[in-house]
Amino acid sequence: MATATEIPGWLQYISAAAPLAILVGAFIAGTIGLVTLVERTRADRRDQFWQRLQWAIDAAICTSDRIRQRTGLIVLARLGSSDLCRDEDADLLRDIADGVTAELVDGTAAPDDNEETAHEEDEASGNSKN
Repeated sequence: MATATEIPGWLQYISAAAPLAILVGAFIAGTIGLVTLVERTRADRRDQFWQRLQWAIDAAICTSDRIRQRTGLIVLARLGSSDLCRDEDADLLRDIADGVTAELVDGTAAPDDNEETAHEEDEASGNSKN
């Protein structure tokens, strides 16, 4: 006959396995936390990549400031070699850089809207530079 102080055999096995179960649970939680941290870091880096890319594109297509335009092209080239740059991103960067470079070489860049407005105002007032 079993007394009230005796623990059933199956409960002894469960109580012996409890520390292992806690360890496995902690390992799983730690792994999930690490994966989340890696993904968040990558997403943050990708977001910063796109902010830099937007600035570089804006700078590269700026026709009123050649230094800014060249700086934008340099930044586009550097971003194109980044590990965050995917193949389709690299194709886009290459197309933009080729287009801007062609305009720089040909000198066919369209004047800035502000330059057109100032030129039109000068012509209207008779202050043409010609």
